[in-house]
Amino acid sequence: TFSQSGVFRKLPPKEDPTFRWIYIGPGGSRTPLHVDPCLTHAWLAQIRGHKRFVLYPPSDLKYLVHPSGGAPVDPRKPDLERYPLFPAARPIEVLLAPGDLLLVPAGW
Repeated sequence: TFSQSGVFRKLPPKEDPTFRWIYIGPGGSRTPLHVDPCLTHAWLAQIRGHKRFVLYPPSDLKYLVHPSGGAPVDPRKPDLERYPLFPAARPIEVLLAPGDLLLVPAGW
C-alpha cells in the first residue's frame, strides 16, 4: 500500500495526510450525508458501473444540520419540520462513469 511503501514520507510534513483509507463498495452502496473525517480531500475513482454523488457547498452547512446538533438531514427523505432551511440548500449532482475521477476538496 502507499502508506507502507513510504511514498507519503516524501511529502513535506504539513502535506502528509494523517488519515488514509481506501473504500471499495459493491453495487448499490450508499453513504449518508457527511463531511469526511479529519477534513481530508477525497479522490473518488469509478472503476465499474455508475455512481451518483450529491454534494453541497460548505456554505450550505447551515441548511443541512439542526442548530441543536445531531445527525444531518437525510436529503433523500428530508424532515422539513426539523430542517426547515433544507429547501434553500443548493445540491450539485455528479454522475461518475467507469474511468472518471472526482476530487472532493476538504470541507465538502
